[in-house]
Amino acid sequence: MNAQEHTASAADGPRPEATPGTGTTDVVATQQPHQPRESRGATERDRRMADVWQLATCLWPALHALGYRSGVLGGRGGKVDILSGLPPHLRHRDGQGALDPAQSKAFMSFVAPIPARFPHTELAIKHQDRDLVEVRGQRGRLDVVLQGVPFKQWTCPLGADRVFAEHATDFVRRGVALTRRGGSSIHLVHQMFLDAPDPDLRRQVARHADMVGALRLPFRPTTAHSEEPAPPLDVVLLRRRPRGAGRTGHPFTVPVGIVVDGKAATINEYYARHPGNVLGTLVHGNKGHPTMLAPTIDREGLGWQIHRALGRIAAVATQRGLTAADVVRPPERPNHRATGFGL
Repeated sequence: MNAQEHTASAADGPRPEATPGTGTTDVVATQQPHQPRESRGATERDRRMADVWQLATCLWPALHALGYRSGVLGGRGGKVDILSGLPPHLRHRDGQGALDPAQSKAFMSFVAPIPARFPHTELAIKHQDRDLVEVRGQRGRLDVVLQGVPFKQWTCPLGADRVFAEHATDFVRRGVALTRRGGSSIHLVHQMFLDAPDPDLRRQVARHADMVGALRLPFRPTTAHSEEPAPPLDVVLLRRRPRGAGRTGHPFTVPVGIVVDGKAATINEYYARHPGNVLGTLVHGNKGHPTMLAPTIDREGLGWQIHRALGRIAAVATQRGLTAADVVRPPERPNHRATGFGL
């Protein structure tokens, strides 16, 4: 079955109400080719912040459904202050803002109690040198960890997939280790973490964590300088496995073959079995990479698609027992049928 036929679209039914401060539930990117360079850069930064905020408004209801309503929240990497539920217009309040990416390996962006109500307008995040929390002191202590895995460039050059995958795997593995057993970690990561040909890197993560679910999002719009689809962003939800527990998560270590536009390609086995979580139509990647896949840039209804996809992930995860430790698993499994990419 051709992968292009599997295009995620907004489902029928009422759309969620707009969250205060966002103005809309959908994120629509438009080109403005005649803007000055400085203005274009500011506009793209605003779009990316709006994208992450849209994800946050959909992510936290799913985390609440999985039982993560209280406890300790930690953030590490780029834009995690927004992903934490702090509205974008408050991110620079009282010295709050993004942590220098160079400090992301050694320091947490923040550690704070999970607020009771969303949006998390009272979340105390201050990025000042005297307030920085060392990563090594938080190992195994956090209930929820948010990570924006930093990359100097998001376009994966031909032959560099191993380098990208190693960097992402190391960051993700350390993020999982920050959570307590049964804790959840959410990673905004380059697609090479899941799509790199070598499964051994992902097996390092799978030894300690279960895959709750993942989304592939077309978060980066085209610019005035290029009409090619920009590389997508993966949102990967993992749960640290309790001691002595068996593996109950989705398989995510092996790449599998699919057909895209009549040509052979590969994609992670999770997306092959859950094509609805690739929010767009798959196309061949740029830079000559034969197996790098990117969703198309049609972003109409993206917010509603994220909302529905995370709802599906939370529902199936609850049935699999991939929840906070004090959440009871329902007695019956729902009939969630997923059509794979020719599987």
